[in-house]
Amino acid sequence: KEEFLQFANVVLRRALSDRMPKWGREFIDPKSFTEPADKFGKPLGVRVYRAFSCEFGWNKSKPLPSEPIKLVLTTDLRAKIMRTKSLLDVLCEGRSQMGSPELVKFDAQAQKVLKKQWIGEVVIATYD
Repeated sequence: KEEFLQFANVVLRRALSDRMPKWGREFIDPKSFTEPADKFGKPLGVRVYRAFSCEFGWNKSKPLPSEPIKLVLTTDLRAKIMRTKSLLDVLCEGRSQMGSPELVKFDAQAQKVLKKQWIGEVVIATYD
């Protein structure tokens, strides 16, 4: 009984990995994401992916000997979030008329304020 359950879960994970990439313990569809915006329509700088986690198990709700056990599939839907704005974009936001980080200059006071605000913070980035 347990061997069959392990086999079914291995086959399920294999089928999911053939169709979707794995991100942590979940599988995602990289083509299906949303980019939320604030109430003014300005992008928040993140992508939200739907992440799936699936597993077979036994239904043990009625432990009567005459009642057969049933194989059930549990599917969890979660969200995975990836930042699309870099820290440099966030630091320069609203400081340049052209919107280009290359044109922004930080004076000593601004550097001090930004260091105080950002040192010790977790910054997630993607690399090519």
